[in-house]
Amino acid sequence: MMKKEYEERAKALVQALEGPLGRRKLQAVVGEHQELLQDLRDQGASWPQIVALLTRAGLRREDGK
Repeated sequence: MMKKEYEERAKALVQALEGPLGRRKLQAVVGEHQELLQDLRDQGASWPQIVALLTRAGLRREDGK
């Protein structure tokens, strides 16, 4: 898979955090997107690299940090 595809999938994960009544639980969204995380790990991505990808895609804590 190409880097661009991983970036698009990471953005989809981040967008899925926004539910109709506010922010959804990260645990639920990660469960829905576990294939992305497993694909990245299978390709040799480290957890810090995955976190950096998700941060670039816009992942933030509820307090915005």
